[in-house]
Amino acid sequence: MFHSDNVWNKSKSISDKNISIFHILVCVTVIYIPLMLFGFLGNTLTILVVWLRPHMRSSTYLYLSSMAVSDLLILLLLPLDLYKLWRPRPWPLGDLACKMTMFLSECCTFCTILHITFLSLERYLAVCWPIMAKTLLTRRRTRTLIGCLWLGAAVSAAPVLLMVGVEDVGGEEPSLECRCTHYAVSSGLLSAMMVVSNLYFLVPLCILGLVYSLIGRTLCLRPQSSRRDQSHRHTVKMLGEKHTRNTPTSNKCIGCLNLNVNKTKGMFFSKTMTQAPDADILIKGERIEIVTDHKYLGVILDKHVKRMVKTIKYNLDKF
Repeated sequence: MFHSDNVWNKSKSISDKNISIFHILVCVTVIYIPLMLFGFLGNTLTILVVWLRPHMRSSTYLYLSSMAVSDLLILLLLPLDLYKLWRPRPWPLGDLACKMTMFLSECCTFCTILHITFLSLERYLAVCWPIMAKTLLTRRRTRTLIGCLWLGAAVSAAPVLLMVGVEDVGGEEPSLECRCTHYAVSSGLLSAMMVVSNLYFLVPLCILGLVYSLIGRTLCLRPQSSRRDQSHRHTVKMLGEKHTRNTPTSNKCIGCLNLNVNKTKGMFFSKTMTQAPDADILIKGERIEIVTDHKYLGVILDKHVKRMVKTIKYNLDKF
């Protein structure tokens, strides 16, 4: 009697455990199916829009389209993950399929993380160093960098090919299972791969935190300089309008010369571009003064425009 009670209690606990696992599997499946559908639709549309519209093939959209390919591969592997959750044994697809599915899943995960990190670095350059970004962030370099990201992710995920395989876990029923092998555990390969996975999480997290804090700092400081520039332009505009009313040759006047030591190296004279050195030039009437403060300087020229341009070129040649 006592033995039968123990058996009944044990069977009841197993039944309760199976019911709880069943509820968990149902919840996971309910979450996975909408993710697969909406993720597949969104990533497919992203790829089609970028590659069917040549004007959208900027460096940012190249990152997004490549990341969409990576996410799409992960989504295509989700049905196999669901199958393994519901029926882990026996694995019907063989050892090669087991290795490749695990490798692709890990590789695409690493690749997505790298894309997010380098896209954030690109945004940092575009916001904080716009002139440098224009020079560095070309389409050709972006394509090369994306190829390197895929290669780096594949190399990082390569140990998975040695870690997983189809093994017989024992039992009366067919028990072939796609799982981490005993060799991976005994050789320390599993521990090394866990360290790599943690680094792929922690290092990008630190980089993203630093980069976006610098971007936020730059954007917070920018409105102050923008307000100063707007007030200065307003003053220049008022002076220009006053001078124009009093000048009969107003059709030869130029409203504003925008030069900055680090950002702008050109100036316009009657819609003609002339290269300028790394200095700001202030023109007051017929007097030329080289100044080094980074401001937007008003330029009012009278009827002696041609003579003034020659004088400016003469001063520029000294640099």
